[in-house]
Amino acid sequence: MNKLSMSLVLLCVLVLASCQSEGDHAACEAGSRCDDARASTSTRDGGASADASLANASASCERYLSCLLVVTPQGYAGALQLYGAQSACWQSAQTTANCSKACDAAFDQIASGCRCEGTVCSAPPPPPLHDACVNDFAGKPPSSYYQEQVALDCAISCSGSSGADCWRTCFEAKNQLSKDCGTCFMQHASCVLSSCAVCKTQRTSPDCTSCVANRCTQALETCSGLVYGA
Repeated sequence: MNKLSMSLVLLCVLVLASCQSEGDHAACEAGSRCDDARASTSTRDGGASADASLANASASCERYLSCLLVVTPQGYAGALQLYGAQSACWQSAQTTANCSKACDAAFDQIASGCRCEGTVCSAPPPPPLHDACVNDFAGKPPSSYYQEQVALDCAISCSGSSGADCWRTCFEAKNQLSKDCGTCFMQHASCVLSSCAVCKTQRTSPDCTSCVANRCTQALETCSGLVYGA
């Protein structure tokens, strides 16, 4: 048995162990398919000729490997040996089908940890913040609009610079707020700049005030947990 076949056997054992110990249906399915792929791989040297059209990994396994790199990067190297373009999976139509099914089952177990477009996966965006400033302001909005003004000043001064890092350094130097609360004001300033251009030059004008109230204040209230004008 070559090293690749031994690795495939080990993966099957680990997956099936998860099936037996945790009752994980997806793991059971993946283990069964993995074992089918191992059995097919073990006989490929007995006369099955390689098909040049199967030289590359299937889209299912490319997607699984890409997601795995995001979710569990320490397991990527071993999985690449099993399901990458140079593995034994793609030597025949049967092993291709078996490995593709195994990759689909394995992907289903980790899919919630990544966001994929085709076969390319990345980390999902963080969930939106809620009530992030309640502790910073004891549940009440600040009596002035100081934080919003400072956030806007920093956003304008950092435009064309290093973006979020510049803004956060600028804002935190003038405020003693938690990181998440500061993010709410950062997002608010971004909304004002992108949705209310008049505020760049006429910040205290009725047009600016009305625009901010209609387009950006609700998002700030949701994020911060503070109700302005209440």
